[in-house]
Amino acid sequence: MELSIEELKKTLKRKDAMLLMLLVLWPALVSVGIRSQSGFFILEGIQVGALEFLYGQMVFQQIIFLPILIIIVVASMTFYKEIKEKQIYLYKDIPRTQILHSKYFSVYGTYFIFLIFYILSCFFFFFTIYAGAENAVNSFSALPENIGSILFDCFQILMLILFFIHVGISLSLRYSTGVTIFIALILYGIQNIIGFFGNIKYFTPFGYTDILDFPIADMRIVLLLSISIWLLYNIPLYRINRNYFKKAEFN
Repeated sequence: MELSIEELKKTLKRKDAMLLMLLVLWPALVSVGIRSQSGFFILEGIQVGALEFLYGQMVFQQIIFLPILIIIVVASMTFYKEIKEKQIYLYKDIPRTQILHSKYFSVYGTYFIFLIFYILSCFFFFFTIYAGAENAVNSFSALPENIGSILFDCFQILMLILFFIHVGISLSLRYSTGVTIFIALILYGIQNIIGFFGNIKYFTPFGYTDILDFPIADMRIVLLLSISIWLLYNIPLYRINRNYFKKAEFN
């Protein structure tokens, strides 16, 4: 665990991680834009509480893709850069699996620290700035009856982001930052068009970000299916990465 903490501290000091942390101010920009009636931010006829505002910002992460790209760069700097510069030999007395786990921890830890501050930022700026807007409802949710489905959608967006991060880690073990970003963007494009292929999307991690779009009404079943599909992709991906990292010669 000590190695993992040290890796996380090292990662958080880098400029790419600091750039990610700057995005926690995005909810402030949205709030100011709404209050100033900026054309880019106007939302007519939509009542928004704190939870709906948070959901909108999670959708922003998924659609704009910028936070995901930055954390993929963080992964690339954590894996590929150290492998290329032979910094990996600094850990020669530590088991490879332990090194891999510590680097996984640093990348995911960086994102979760960002996410915690992002959520706190959403609530803070909603109640301090956004709450004065015409469409704002000064409460936790404007639609209490939909709290469950909104939380479900937020969770599914998070699962999707974590999948992209894992793909970024996997690519960073093997390819340069440019190649990793390029392949991640292709995957992002697939995510955007897979909905046109009917039920195929439900066999991928991309098909569960909107519960209202799902043919089964029982949220518990949908949740179980989505987690199962997520694990079906991520567990083999981790095992492939672990085996590769254990056997690779970093010349």
